[in-house]
Amino acid sequence: MRISLRKHLARLGPWLDDVQETWIGWSLPPANRAIKDAGWKPDSAIVYCSRCGTTVGDGEATSLGCGSCRGKKINTNATVRLGPYSNELSEWVRCIKYQRWPEMGEELGTMLGSSLRDSGYVDFTNGIVVPMPMPWQRRMCRGIDHALVIAGAVASQLKMPLFRVLAKDNGIPQVAKSSTERIRSGGKGFKLTRRLGGWKLSGVQVILVDDVRTTGASIRGASKILKKAGSTNVIASVIAVSDELARRERSKTLPESPLALL
Repeated sequence: MRISLRKHLARLGPWLDDVQETWIGWSLPPANRAIKDAGWKPDSAIVYCSRCGTTVGDGEATSLGCGSCRGKKINTNATVRLGPYSNELSEWVRCIKYQRWPEMGEELGTMLGSSLRDSGYVDFTNGIVVPMPMPWQRRMCRGIDHALVIAGAVASQLKMPLFRVLAKDNGIPQVAKSSTERIRSGGKGFKLTRRLGGWKLSGVQVILVDDVRTTGASIRGASKILKKAGSTNVIASVIAVSDELARRERSKTLPESPLALL
């Protein structure tokens, strides 16, 4: 009887989705259905640089990095991503941030956790997950802390503790800056909140979670603070990387929403 009931309930979810889509309509579909309908899958690690996350071709990246990061200081020990910041992935990220779509953040965060687990970089015995911080003023305005939502799903997938140990001063959003301005800013304004309970960062691996890596300035700035606090290993984990390939793809579509300036 219980097994039969569970089977009926399992069928009920997709049926309700179909009813809502056909007769009511939705502003945002179920996240897993949107991903399935798009036929989208996370990138294999062989298509991007393990140091900075930039899309690369065969033989373009080595243990020292790729043409975009080789010889440059980036403060992180490795980067794991789901894909380039273009097409469906860029739309989903914007909807998470500006249309408050936490379900998609959780879905992509779970996928990012799986990619991290498979990467071989994660120290499951001595690691924590840390979300990229958002100024409280911006969090109040948007109504969602997207990096925290994504990081929560990553931590759950990896079965690792999550700590909000970083804070960020309010200022001009990164999306409102040019690439040159982002690089010059150097990811300034980060500080420790020390919300670690009995934990200390000394010798601890930190998985730093964010939605998008563009110039890498914010990740560099946050990683610098984490390493000053004692972490010897910081893994950057992002949903998407806005590299040259992604920028070319986005140039073919509509510009980003003006809400991104908030």
